[in-house]
Amino acid sequence: MTVSNPSLGLVAEGQIYREGIKALLREHFPLILEAEHADDTARWSVEPDLVVIDAADGGDDCVHTALTNRFRNVRIVYMLRHASHDHAVALIRNGAHGVLGPDLTPEVLVLYLRLVLAGQTAIPDFALSFNPAEHQSPRILGDDVQVPITMRERQILEELANGRGNKSIARMLGISEQTVKFYVKCVMRKLKVANRTQAAIWALSHGDHAASHDLTAGTAPQDDEHDDAHALEPVPNPVTH
Repeated sequence: MTVSNPSLGLVAEGQIYREGIKALLREHFPLILEAEHADDTARWSVEPDLVVIDAADGGDDCVHTALTNRFRNVRIVYMLRHASHDHAVALIRNGAHGVLGPDLTPEVLVLYLRLVLAGQTAIPDFALSFNPAEHQSPRILGDDVQVPITMRERQILEELANGRGNKSIARMLGISEQTVKFYVKCVMRKLKVANRTQAAIWALSHGDHAASHDLTAGTAPQDDEHDDAHALEPVPNPVTH
C-alpha cells in the first residue's frame, strides 16, 4: 500500500517534544495533526493515515484500542525514549505497527514511517528476538486471570486498591492526572465494572497485588474526579499483526 501525501497524527504530552517531531516531519507529511492525549484525537477533523505516539508513558493497549476504534484504517507507531526490549515487545503484542528506538536519525525515522505506511512492521534491533506470530496476550495480576492487563494498568489498579485518588496516583506514577483518568476508564471497561471501587475490589480479589489497604475495613478508593463508567462499553481485545 502506497499513500500519496499521507497525513500524520502525533500524540505526545510535551509540547516541546511535539514541536520537535513536527519540525522533523513537516517536509514529508503535508498534514500533521497533534494531540496531547489519545482522547484529544476525537477533535481531529480528518482521519490520519499514520499516528505516531510518544511511548514515554507506556503506550498501553488502551491507547491502541481507542485509536483503532476511532480510526479504522490507521497505522500506529510508537517512539521510545529509551531502548527497552520488554517495552518494545509489549507494544508489538498490543498491536503496534511499528516501534522506533530513540537513536534514529531524521532520515531513518522518515524511512521507517514510510515502510509502515507501505504495510510493513517496524521492529527495533534490540527487540529482533521477538516473533509477532508467536506471541500471547500478557496476563498480569495472577496466573488465573484471563483479562489482558498491561503494566501501567496494573499500577493504576494497585493504587486504586490502595485507596488513592487520581491526583495522588498521578504524583505517585509521575504522569498527568488526565492520563490517570484515561487509564482508570480503560481498566473499568476491560473489567466490565461500573466504578472505581469495583475495580479496586477486583484487584484485591485476584491475587498478586501490592495493595496495603483493606476495602472491607472501610478504606474505599477516593473518587476525586467522580469518574462514571455506567455508559462505557467493554473494549475489545487489541488487534495484533
